[in-house]
Amino acid sequence: MEPADQGSGVPYSGDAERRLRVLFDGIPVLAGSAEPDGSLEYVNRAWLEYTGLSSESALGSGWQDTIHPEDLPNFLRVWEEKRLAGAFWELEARMRRADGVYRWFLYRTNPLRDEQGKLLKWFGTATDIDDRKRAEALLQIREQEFRAFVENTPDLVIRYDRAFRRTYVNPAVSRTFGIPAEAFEGQCLGAISGEETNETESGRIHRLVRGVFETGVPVEYEMNWVIGQHRRTFSCRLYPEIDCGGQAVAVMGIARDITDRRIAERRIAASRDELQRVTGRLAELDENARRRLARELHDRAGELLTGLSINLKMVGVNLPAGLHGRAHQHLDEATRQLEELAERVREVVFELRPVVLDDFGIVAALSSYAKRFEARTGVRTAVKAPVSPLPLYAETETAYFRIAQEALTNVARHAGATEAIISIEHAHGRVSMQIADNGKGFEMIGASPDCETWGLGLLTMQERARAVGAEFSLVSRPGQGTKAAVWSPASALHD
Repeated sequence: MEPADQGSGVPYSGDAERRLRVLFDGIPVLAGSAEPDGSLEYVNRAWLEYTGLSSESALGSGWQDTIHPEDLPNFLRVWEEKRLAGAFWELEARMRRADGVYRWFLYRTNPLRDEQGKLLKWFGTATDIDDRKRAEALLQIREQEFRAFVENTPDLVIRYDRAFRRTYVNPAVSRTFGIPAEAFEGQCLGAISGEETNETESGRIHRLVRGVFETGVPVEYEMNWVIGQHRRTFSCRLYPEIDCGGQAVAVMGIARDITDRRIAERRIAASRDELQRVTGRLAELDENARRRLARELHDRAGELLTGLSINLKMVGVNLPAGLHGRAHQHLDEATRQLEELAERVREVVFELRPVVLDDFGIVAALSSYAKRFEARTGVRTAVKAPVSPLPLYAETETAYFRIAQEALTNVARHAGATEAIISIEHAHGRVSMQIADNGKGFEMIGASPDCETWGLGLLTMQERARAVGAEFSLVSRPGQGTKAAVWSPASALHD
């Protein structure tokens, strides 16, 4: 008997068999041979090392102890059937390793016959396929998860092969079009009547699917389908299924019905347009009312106050020199109060609608307002603007003035700034205005400002800009101040 480390439990029976067993002992695959009746006569070195058995305990029927108890009955049944038939067979079963761990193996057994066809021996191999089995099990789990998702999602899921045939559609496709899945699967694009609205749409899908196959890059698009009597809008995405070699073997399409969302968006857009129109009209009515009231106060009330001031001064001049001094004191106090009232009226007139805006334009109005704002708040305020006239319509100048007014109000209330600069530029086909302060600033939420800080004032500025075809933006950072900007494109300017 050969030593156990040679992987043999029986004497060699000739040079050919000896050479074969030496060859088997040198390969990493588990291998062995059996007598015609199925009793094991030889196992190679790899088999002994894997199982940890000696050749004496492995031969005969001792090898059966290494097969998983759950797999052994079927293993023996198949082995007996194939042995009696004298035919090649293969089978998957679990084998115990030396440390007691079971791993999956693929067993293959071939009969060896002489020239007359008499069965001489069985030769077999066992190949470790445990990693493959685990991968297959994981793949099966993923496939089940995928099926569970696509079978229950309301989205339409379609798989296309390289011949542009549909190899899979989920139940949502059948429910949506009222056509059995069998009518879709295996068909080329455009073969199902009613799926595409016309040949152009079908050709578009064909072109997009081909592009994904060629480039491997996903694409997104919208598609309209006529379903029944209604036209529905779908948001679609095509992406490649890549094999191990990096090639696209299929294209998966997912379509989501967004008809209701598009309808809602159109309604919101219409409501926004209506709100903008109403807001613009209200702003126009407000400015007209302000203009009338400001003119009334400026002309009539101003005229009356001026006349009253003159009359009081005339009374003071014509009082008898010997009149009690208290009368002169009361007259001087009345004159002072009248002048203060006149100044208050001028302030109200300016806040309502600065006459200088209508008479001299936006730059003069902002310069005048900046002086008053600085005197009232102590915040140094400057206006930087071109000397030449700006091509702004009257309503646009009003919107710019109100935006600057609102921005400076927020500077006074929230910024804690010591300086504010209003800059106006006419360049690159547009007129822009920026109000910048050196205050404490605040944190932006994405691209949106903190509504608690700006609140209704921000919405007011945005709507005023939109109403005259202008754009508005606000940028701020903690400790770096705030910049509010508005600009009008060439289309919103006059020649």
